[in-house]
Amino acid sequence: MTRARALGKLANKNRLTAYNKNNFVGIGSTQPDARLDVDGTVLVGTAITIGGASGIVSATTDTGEIVRVDTAIYDSNNNVGAANSILTISGGKLIWQNPQNANISTSFAPGSTYFVAENGSDANEGNRAERPWRTIGHALANISGIGENDVLNIGAGVYEETFPLTVPEGLTVKGAGLRATKVMPTTATQQKDGFLMNNRTVVEDLTIGGQYFDTAGNQGYAFKYAPGIAITQRSPYVQRVTVLNFGSNITADDPYGYSSADSPPSSYIAGGGAYIDGSEVTASSSKRPATLVSKRSNSSNAVEVRTSSLPTSVAPVPV
Repeated sequence: MTRARALGKLANKNRLTAYNKNNFVGIGSTQPDARLDVDGTVLVGTAITIGGASGIVSATTDTGEIVRVDTAIYDSNNNVGAANSILTISGGKLIWQNPQNANISTSFAPGSTYFVAENGSDANEGNRAERPWRTIGHALANISGIGENDVLNIGAGVYEETFPLTVPEGLTVKGAGLRATKVMPTTATQQKDGFLMNNRTVVEDLTIGGQYFDTAGNQGYAFKYAPGIAITQRSPYVQRVTVLNFGSNITADDPYGYSSADSPPSSYIAGGGAYIDGSEVTASSSKRPATLVSKRSNSSNAVEVRTSSLPTSVAPVPV
């Protein structure tokens, strides 16, 4: 479309011009290239009729709409897009295509990142930072269809949870930092294990505390294998985690209460760090049972390893 470059110098640049060389009409254009050539915004009062079909383009409104199509858009091949097709540009032409034919992926796993926050609610969806869940236990129970890199982000704060917390296979539980996110048990579950780990699970960037040890039940560890775990891809991994458990009787000579008598409910000994027992791993596991640990533990039982017919290993990485 040819425009008169000096149009702005005219007395009335919006004037109506009949161009005698082609009998075209221009508005805002002194050399129109079409039967009606408008240089500027066109306000449609009701509708535009194209090729005898009225109502193809409806009137614009003051809500920000530019053009709204009421019936159909035809591409350069005079085709109308089928269901789920998209309008693309191919060879300089507008063409309706299936997204896969245009090399456009439409697959999306909603909620691959989940959120828990102190100001959240378990009635929320949990898959947006502005709509977080409130409790870790609720989140772990409601996350399903986990892919390769799904993450549960736990915001800064102190979370009192019903232990144990079973981490679904493949999920990473990630706090906001060692000194920002603390997870502790309810009073009723303070002698239970903390996180029960599965195949491909990760727990990182948080502190666990407030646990007491149950000698008779061998419970009260921050980390354990989940019952019936099968390690078929990657071993559980714990990194950048502090386990801070105290016995109930704290003195100047025993600031962590490790010498507390094992006599509940009057006296509790401190909870443990990680308990790794190869006998808890199913024989169907195709990978060597192991837990990679990168953590700091103020606990009487920092890392305890039990072997079985399956080789078991723990790889501690000092913090």
